[in-house]
Amino acid sequence: MNGAHLESVLENEIAEYLAANGWLYSPTGAGYDRERALLPDDVLGWLAESQPIEFAKVVRPDDSEAQREAASRSILTRLTKSLDNDPMKNGGTIRILHEGFSMVPLHGGAVKFRMAQFRPATTNNPETLVDYAKMRVRVVRQVHYSAKHPNKALDLVLFVNGIPVATVE
Repeated sequence: MNGAHLESVLENEIAEYLAANGWLYSPTGAGYDRERALLPDDVLGWLAESQPIEFAKVVRPDDSEAQREAASRSILTRLTKSLDNDPMKNGGTIRILHEGFSMVPLHGGAVKFRMAQFRPATTNNPETLVDYAKMRVRVVRQVHYSAKHPNKALDLVLFVNGIPVATVE
């Protein structure tokens, strides 16, 4: 057996195990935004489901489809900039997952988004439990991550609400 075959079997076993234990599973990197290093559908889906009031302040339901798409892109751009900031200046993956990020939509009024809801220590707050259940943890196989080198791929990438948090090679 060659090494590539064994590697593929291991990748498959890890991905299937995670999928069997509540993770979303994508067998390919389809939907991955190389420029932003995000899964946009998971980011926007998490925000729309877990924070519908805040989300509607940016992506307004009464706007045209083009306006909603532009607003969605502005969320992704702001999130990307927040992730790129120095962790000592309110940036970085861990800080954004813990503290979220803020933005000011084109039509005004600051909005703060949470990017994760960690498991609550108690069951006293049912809303927290509901939001925790909305978390999108996903394992993605063969993520082509580079615009400069389109054939390079990571074997497995683990995402939390569309944000990559770990790679497995």
